[in-house]
Amino acid sequence: MFALISPNEKATNADGVVGMRVVEISTNPFEVAEPLFWVSCPDDCIPRLNVYVNNELVPSEPPPPFEPLP
Repeated sequence: MFALISPNEKATNADGVVGMRVVEISTNPFEVAEPLFWVSCPDDCIPRLNVYVNNELVPSEPPPPFEPLP
């Protein structure tokens, strides 16, 4: 798996870590315009839950499942 990183876009994961935004996940990276770039990522990488900081993907704990009020 590969994660597409946008270095011009800052993002914060659910744990408050600030890094570069993970735009997309793909099994087959395709050609992209600079400054976007691809990095290897684990199969469980999710764009809204991961950010790219200091040359590594930083995951966060997923939010708790939604439970409706009684």
